[in-house]
Amino acid sequence: MFRPLLAALATTTAALHAAPVFQPIQGFENPLARPVGAMAFDPEGNLYGFATVGGTHGDGGFFRMAPGGPVKAFADPWWSSYGDLFRSGPTGGLVRAADGNFYGIIPQGGFAAWGLIARLSPTGELTSVVDFYGTGAQFPSGTLVPGQDGSLYGVAQTSDGRASVLYRLTLAGDFTTIRLAGGIARDFLVAAPAGGFYAHGYDPYSNGTKIVHLAQDGTITPVGTIPWETGSPYPSYIYTISPLVPGPDGALYGIARTSGYRGSVALVFRLALDGTFTPLQFLGGWYGDIDPLQPLTRGADGLLYGITSKVIFRLNSSGQFIALRQLNQADGLTPSGPLALAPDGSLHGTLVDAGTSNTFFRLTPDLAFQTLGSLAETPITAPRTGLVQDGAGNFYGTTTAGGKHGSGILYRISTAGVITPVRDREQGVSGSLATGRDGNVYGLEDRHSPYGDVVDFGQFHRITPDGTFTVLNDYSSSGIAACWNLVPTRDGDFRTLAWDSFEAGAQARILRFSPSRRMTPGRTSSGPVITDTGTLGLMPDGSFISVLANPGRPLRLCQGSSATGMAIGPDLTLPGGAYLYPPSTGAGAPPPPPVIAPDGTLYGLGTDLPSSYRTILYKIPPGGTPTILVDRFQEPYTQRFFTPSCLTLAKNGCLYGTSQAGGRAFSGSVFQITPSGTLSIIHQFDAYDDAGGAYPSPALLSAADGHLYGTTTAGGSTPDGKRTGGGEFYRIWLGAPSQADDPTAITWNAATLHGTVEPGAHPTTVSFQYGIDPDLKRPLTVKAGTIPAGQGSAEVTAPVTRLLPGRTYYVRLITLNAENPVPQASEIHTFTTPKRPTLRELLGLGG
Repeated sequence: MFRPLLAALATTTAALHAAPVFQPIQGFENPLARPVGAMAFDPEGNLYGFATVGGTHGDGGFFRMAPGGPVKAFADPWWSSYGDLFRSGPTGGLVRAADGNFYGIIPQGGFAAWGLIARLSPTGELTSVVDFYGTGAQFPSGTLVPGQDGSLYGVAQTSDGRASVLYRLTLAGDFTTIRLAGGIARDFLVAAPAGGFYAHGYDPYSNGTKIVHLAQDGTITPVGTIPWETGSPYPSYIYTISPLVPGPDGALYGIARTSGYRGSVALVFRLALDGTFTPLQFLGGWYGDIDPLQPLTRGADGLLYGITSKVIFRLNSSGQFIALRQLNQADGLTPSGPLALAPDGSLHGTLVDAGTSNTFFRLTPDLAFQTLGSLAETPITAPRTGLVQDGAGNFYGTTTAGGKHGSGILYRISTAGVITPVRDREQGVSGSLATGRDGNVYGLEDRHSPYGDVVDFGQFHRITPDGTFTVLNDYSSSGIAACWNLVPTRDGDFRTLAWDSFEAGAQARILRFSPSRRMTPGRTSSGPVITDTGTLGLMPDGSFISVLANPGRPLRLCQGSSATGMAIGPDLTLPGGAYLYPPSTGAGAPPPPPVIAPDGTLYGLGTDLPSSYRTILYKIPPGGTPTILVDRFQEPYTQRFFTPSCLTLAKNGCLYGTSQAGGRAFSGSVFQITPSGTLSIIHQFDAYDDAGGAYPSPALLSAADGHLYGTTTAGGSTPDGKRTGGGEFYRIWLGAPSQADDPTAITWNAATLHGTVEPGAHPTTVSFQYGIDPDLKRPLTVKAGTIPAGQGSAEVTAPVTRLLPGRTYYVRLITLNAENPVPQASEIHTFTTPKRPTLRELLGLGG
């Protein structure tokens, strides 16, 4: 179970350490998603753009798509030498300049967040070209516009915010500004065919939006006015306008957002250079939503093309509107930017939804629509729930975001450390996973109806070790209001605690789910649960226990079975009479599930004041009352308090858990609590560590090998050191680390085996396993004795005889101590015995 990957990790450790030991295993990739703004092509047909989500720091990055795909991450602005200055990305998009590089405006970038102009080379090199701090200009936005002189132009505010400036950036890096006599909108600049630019001006006395011509020397000439009202017989009011684009007839065309008798729709319009305004087509209903407005794009044929969430259209030479293709849910939902003209004359664009799904498409010159792929078909990033393990050693977990529906992904981590998706979670679902007695993984997924408190989507499913996903039972119309954690029971079935509503006086019941596809409701509780939330635990005698919680009310301990129902117990009190309240877990979230020891002792988290953020660990022995085991969770060095997320009982009898607010830079930590209540910090996460994870998921898994496994929601890297940014899969090693060393005194039939062991704080029993099978499935064993507890490493030896001559042997150490009752194997080492000597060689007579 997971040996190949763990052995590889052991070989990268420079020295053995006293357990517990934190070991990162694999990083979750954080693929780019949600492209935004204008995209640009190079002469070879490669498409460049910026996405606002994902990347190694989670805040987006640049991408490039070769002709026909695929789309790949290209450059990460937060991983460059200018990372501290970028802050965000060029959300207005990129433009290709005459020097072959791509330029973009970062509105909140720069030393003082006044704005930044960044340059991206075709090889992926990022450079800060202009920091607006100290230039006399601030807060640029939109997209840079190439002028006829090859320089790049844009509009910004003056540093005092009282006027507009036209700025110019030459490709040699010279930056100049011209203060304008009138107000000009910062993100609506477009090149005029005869030179200069068209822009939106401010005129408080005009009855509409003023359109002006802006010369390169700053001279402003009025062109016309887009009225605030389209006029009778059905007036619509214009309140937002996209950048205007010159058409083949020299007039200006654009899209405006309107309101009126048609509702909130878009209007395609024409503004002649003599100031004549002409509405062309209202876009709404069949033509789709119009938020955000995307500028029109001039095609290779000189005509103008546009896109909404439901249609791609063209304006012919006379301005007539022609719908070219209706878009549907399979294509996407919302265009993320204007169409981009490729060197071959095709038009490219992207469509995104509310989650991380995105589709790149192409409209060929003969108007054929082709999908080209996406930035991430099924991104697996930011895992936020605990793990479970199947009988073959694979791990499973879920994310709460990403996927095609934006609700997360059920994923699998193989024994080789490969992370793959199993299933996209349905929109709005939550659920839990558990391992069955048959070695398969089972789970619940449900979702509450937006029109009521009952579940309108509910499924009980199974995942086999080969990754096959099967829905066993659909309880979507069962009238259940909520299901919490799934608990495997001795009969091979599963139980969960469910409610019949969220109203006052609701009844709780234990539901039984069977791998044979049955769902059996148990008896209702002995009394109302008062809309409490709670999770189910299995006691050693086969009965069930639950700690019910409601914000502002004390915890209540309830016990029962499917046959008898849950008996609602009294409020829990601590010694001295103080009530025990739920810990701070967030509104509507159940308290962490009770941790039940083999002797029936229950451990849980709570607080002794209803409004207190101080979390305590309480202990309830069988038939007893609560006592405090840990009265405060406080880091020993910084003395900072932290709130634990969840508890896990390891095979050594200690409790382990994570916090999301402790650690370095408040990035989380992993802690240990001994049976006597001693609290210690095992590992502190650091969000500023470029290779490490940060912000651990709530629960740790005590796996079959006796170690603890968990995930983080951010950071992480691959085993070869490549930063991933989407989270980290890690292990807390429990037991005595060991390694097999080179044998000595090797003869044709004997050798002395050597190894090194780190016993830590526990006496450790050591033995060697050896054999001629590379996997040591049927090894021979020789004992090496018991090493006393200590902080240093110890060498162990053991002689072996009756070996075969001329054979390769495989050898490993097996250690066992109280910190991990599961025997631990080191990496496998090899040695080869020489050939058997001849009789003459044995007699010393030569060969």
